[in-house]
Amino acid sequence: MSKNNQQNLSFQPKRVYRILRSQRRSFALQIGPGGELIIRAPAHCSNSDIQRVLDKHEKWIKTHVHAALENPPAQFIEGEQYLYLGQQYPLIFGDSGSHSIKFNQAFIVAEELRSKAESVILQWFQREAEKHLSRRCRELATQFNLTFTRVRLNNAKTNWGSCSSKGSINLNWRLLHCPPAVIDYIIIHELAHLREMNHSPRFWALVKKMAPDYQQHKKWLRQNSAKIRIF
Repeated sequence: MSKNNQQNLSFQPKRVYRILRSQRRSFALQIGPGGELIIRAPAHCSNSDIQRVLDKHEKWIKTHVHAALENPPAQFIEGEQYLYLGQQYPLIFGDSGSHSIKFNQAFIVAEELRSKAESVILQWFQREAEKHLSRRCRELATQFNLTFTRVRLNNAKTNWGSCSSKGSINLNWRLLHCPPAVIDYIIIHELAHLREMNHSPRFWALVKKMAPDYQQHKKWLRQNSAKIRIF
C-alpha cells in the first residue's frame, strides 16, 4: 500500500506549497481552493527536484493561481452567479413552487432551504448533468455511428472525461457549466477513443472531422476552468 506524506514548504516569500508524497513515479501540479498549489510528488524526491518542477512550470502556476484567486469557492449566498450551459445566472431565495429549486433565468431556491442551498444546488446540477450529458452521448454516438456501453458521471478534480477499453464513457458533471458546443467537444473527444484509444495524429484527425472547431472549445476550457470549478 502506498503511503502519502504531507508537508508545507516555502519556496518563495509569502507562498506556501502543499506537498503530497506517494509511490507515484512522476510529478503532478494541482491548484486547490483559494489558489493553493498542491504538488503530488514521488516519495523519495528531493526539495531541489521539486524546485526544478516549480521553475519549469512557473508561468502555468502563476496563471492558474491568479485564475483561482479571481474565482473563489462558491458561498451559496443570494446574488451569487453560477454558470449553466455557458451563461451566468444568479441564485435567488424565494418561491420555488412545489420544488426545492427551480430554474427560471435564475436558480430559485425555496426560502426555507436557505441554510441548505449548497446541497440543493449541487444536487440540481448533478441531476441535470445526468440527463443532458447522457442524452448528448446517445445523440452524438448515433450521429457518428459509434457504440458505447454506458455513461457514468464523476466528480473528478482534473479530468473532464475518459473512455475505457470496454467502451464506458466517464464525464465530469461540471461540464454542465460549459456552453453546449464545448460539452459536445468533450463527448466527441471520448467517443473518438472508441476508434482510437490514444492521442495519436489519427485520433486528433478523427476529432477534427467530428468537431472542426475543437481547438476553439479547448481554448474556452483553458480560459474558464477556474470558473467551472468553484464548487
